[in-house]
Amino acid sequence: MNKTIELDSNIINAYFLRGCMNNSINDLNKVIEKDKEHSSAYIQRAEIYYNQKEFIKAYADFSKALNLKNVELVQNSKFYTIDKLKSLKASISECYFKRGRVNMKLNDYQNSIFDFEKSLKLDSLNESSYINIALNYEQLKE
Repeated sequence: MNKTIELDSNIINAYFLRGCMNNSINDLNKVIEKDKEHSSAYIQRAEIYYNQKEFIKAYADFSKALNLKNVELVQNSKFYTIDKLKSLKASISECYFKRGRVNMKLNDYQNSIFDFEKSLKLDSLNESSYINIALNYEQLKE
């Protein structure tokens, strides 16, 4: 696996599959150092932080990835194929969904609802977003 990483540092799954989360974070940090606009590296690192219950760091990385992906969408939408646009929008929707989960863990229910609603604007069939919005409203009532 290390050889794969040496050959192509953009293979994010190779970093993640190495096994050790701390090493994966270090490796992802190296990718981000080389390319500050590598949204997939931020997403992968955010997922690791989420699993380690480091929710503030996960929130920051999901937010950075969302900024990068939204800029990409605005700047390149007229050049992308329909399939590429669908893929990018699906990725943005998923990122909003994941940041919404982070906000729930941080007890920030208003922003969690915002993120799930943004996710739904891009993917109206995401049942989990509807469920999580309801759960957030339930928390706000308490």
